[in-house]
Parts: sequence; C-alpha cells; structure tokens
Amino acid sequence: MENNRSAVDWRKTKEILRDLLDAHKGVKSGGQVVLVGGSAMLAMDIRISSGDIDIFSPEIDPDLTLDIEKKYQCYRTAKPAGLPLPGHR
Repeated sequence: MENNRSAVDWRKTKEILRDLLDAHKGVKSGGQVVLVGGSAMLAMDIRISSGDIDIFSPEIDPDLTLDIEKKYQCYRTAKPAGLPLPGHR
C-alpha cells in the first residue's frame, strides 16, 4: 500500500490543534484533548514530523474535526490522513 501523505511538524500541529480547540470553544467549553502516536512524540521532541495528527477527545464534536480537516486538506496528497475522529483510532 502506497503512502503519499505530507509530513506535518510540531509548529503546524499546534496551529491545527489551536484551530480545532477554538472551534470547539465556540460550541462548548471544557474538555480534554490527548495527543497520541506520532503527535505525542512531536510534542515531546522525539520526532521532527509525522504523517498525520493523532488525537483522542470524547468531547470534541466529530463535525468540527471534519471541518478542520477539510480546511487543511492541502497538507494531504493522497488518501485522508488528517485528524482521526475524536474517540476513534
């Protein structure tokens, strides 16, 4: 299986997460977002880039996640690889 995803660095990851959290705040306050996989390793300076952003958050509306993913589609070059739906991996 071919993987043509673009790499995302920590700066871009923070930008995308900030957009997601800002959109979430407009709908509902509170909640947690947990970075997992390569995204967690980016945050801990273990990696310099990842092929996607992996999060877990039962509070964030899946529609908000899809809206942010569509906004950043330019960072994908093949199959969908952006933000997984909250609570799904």
